[in-house]
Amino acid sequence: MQQKKILCLHWLAACLALLVSQKLPGEENSQVKLKFVIYGDTRTNDTAHRRVIAAAVKQQPAFIVQTGDLVADSSDRTQWAAFDNAIQPIRDGHIAYYPAKGNHDVASSAFLKEILDPVQPGYDGKNYYRFDVRGLCFLALDTESLHNGAKDKKARRQYQWLEMQLKQASADKLFIIPFFHRALYSVGRHRNENKALREWLHPLFQQYGVRLVFQGHDHLYYRTMRDGITYVVTGGGGAPLYDIEQELQPDERARKAHHLCAAELSASDIHITVYEVEGDPKKKDPVEHIDDFRVSLVADPQR
Repeated sequence: MQQKKILCLHWLAACLALLVSQKLPGEENSQVKLKFVIYGDTRTNDTAHRRVIAAAVKQQPAFIVQTGDLVADSSDRTQWAAFDNAIQPIRDGHIAYYPAKGNHDVASSAFLKEILDPVQPGYDGKNYYRFDVRGLCFLALDTESLHNGAKDKKARRQYQWLEMQLKQASADKLFIIPFFHRALYSVGRHRNENKALREWLHPLFQQYGVRLVFQGHDHLYYRTMRDGITYVVTGGGGAPLYDIEQELQPDERARKAHHLCAAELSASDIHITVYEVEGDPKKKDPVEHIDDFRVSLVADPQR
């Protein structure tokens, strides 16, 4: 009996050690710079999506963030099968994949089945969620609920969850990166559709010190800074590309292109390089560098 108790204690200790050692992707070696990729709006152009995936995998990221609209019609099983086939190199490479829900992803529960990696679900399950990696707090939002406004029960519930996560992450001195589908700021065809959502979320991001946000919905690349927050639209994953429909400010960047954003975390900042994935696969290197910027991990002392 005594021997059985000792064996049981050893087994419990081993289980506890395993639980303690479990970490999210990218946390395995804090001495190695953390790399991750962001892109979105894959939808209908399977060939372009595959080129983006190939370029993303070459970055050897710990994980990939996707800003929504995985498919064009989420009620069509064949589209989900094509999507899963396109991202198979990510699964084969054991690269974590974190999508946000887009307006084309709402017709079925198939979207939720794409979230296979550990997350902290919101009040409505994995429709919105959180995951933390090495001092970074990522918040995937469901803007299909939020854009209905404060009168909507689900929208209010998600907003309360978001504020709680922002407050907690800020108190823990984590660098917060929200990502979602409907863009608060854009220069594409949807640029004027989300004013109410912007008026709801932007002040909240300001209040809790958010300095970097990734969005989708407009099928192009766009970077702007508003009140100290860098907003990036990355919607060039395979959906039909949109024209740039607004004059850019001097410190803004935009490109009508299929592309991805490659990020690298260092001790002082996040360095983001944006690559256009060109349409000619015969080129030796069918990837063109189109933007490059850094976001400091420390709040601007001038603000």
